[in-house]
Amino acid sequence: REASQIKKSPGEDQLNWTDISDQWEWEEDEEEDWSENEEQEITVITNKEEALEAANQYDYGIMQKISDELKDDKEVVMAAFESTGSDIFKHASQNLRADTVFIKSLMEIDPNVLIYASEKIRDDKDLVMTSLKQGGEYVFEYMSDELKADKEVVLAALELFKIGSWTFSGVSDE
Repeated sequence: REASQIKKSPGEDQLNWTDISDQWEWEEDEEEDWSENEEQEITVITNKEEALEAANQYDYGIMQKISDELKDDKEVVMAAFESTGSDIFKHASQNLRADTVFIKSLMEIDPNVLIYASEKIRDDKDLVMTSLKQGGEYVFEYMSDELKADKEVVLAALELFKIGSWTFSGVSDE
């Protein structure tokens, strides 16, 4: 640790810096004991009705609190999605993240949900175009390089941003 004292004597133009580190009485850092708080056990919700109730309470941590079985339940995931937004979808089951029909229903609420979908879904040109046309401004970043090179997709993205000079990383010069 270092400490300095700055003085300007009367009649002098310059500041004088003095190292006073040795003179300073430093308080020793007390290490906090995190052992009690390290891993608080979270009660996993396994009851669908309880999960739906929590989802409707705008509980942003709902997806971490529910069982894997409920993360695969369309009704529970839809309720959580409607109350808290598309970010929760990254915690949904792989099965739901690859379900085209379910994702289309979520895209009606938030077209950016596509960024949390499976890679196969994110590379579906029709879904990407739909998302971009509905205002999915973050989708372009998460799609495949092949779609980033697709002229129709790039033009749809440019239309969304309404900026003629916008540059996208990974976009073909063609």
